[in-house]
Amino acid sequence: MESGPGRVHAGTHGAGQIRCDEVELRRPLGITVVGGLLLSQLLTLCTTPVIYLSMERFRMAVGRVRARTRAALGLRPATHGGA
Repeated sequence: MESGPGRVHAGTHGAGQIRCDEVELRRPLGITVVGGLLLSQLLTLCTTPVIYLSMERFRMAVGRVRARTRAALGLRPATHGGA
């Protein structure tokens, strides 16, 4: 399928391709699209640090468990951070 100059493939630009004859339909559509973009940005900015911190805490907890297991088995501690 070829794309011509009138075709738009991005998500937000695709909303502009909807043909509405009445202005009453365009305004709520625009508010919905912009509101959705703002909400998605807000959720991304809030959830990304939370996920990162959770993964970092999990990594630290696994490291502590590995160190205790090595100590209990009498193995030398891993110095390079690997297995």
